[in-house]
Amino acid sequence: MRNQVWIDAYTEPWLRDGAPAVSDDEYFVYGEGQSDVIFRMEYLPSLLEASDTGDSVILLLNPRVTSSNGEWEAWDFGTWYPGAHRYRSFWDMMQTLYRRFLDLRDEKSGR
Repeated sequence: MRNQVWIDAYTEPWLRDGAPAVSDDEYFVYGEGQSDVIFRMEYLPSLLEASDTGDSVILLLNPRVTSSNGEWEAWDFGTWYPGAHRYRSFWDMMQTLYRRFLDLRDEKSGR
């Protein structure tokens, strides 16, 4: 399995210290109200890599959380988060990342 070291780094302390489970009320918050430290460690081994690692981030898909139309939850897992930023779908994640890209581009060009 690729990136098993990352999975172990997150899950071993959680397993050792018996961190509390994340409730559905805490977990299923997306967007502005979401806390990047609220994610389920037990999902890490199931995640599908949707990108290569670049700029200390990897994009992941979670088959264990699906929408009513079958879309998988998506994770933006980067070193600048204390955990993962989660989205309801790959589409939602791509739209947000694209908006961030445009904001950075405009900021650099002085727009």
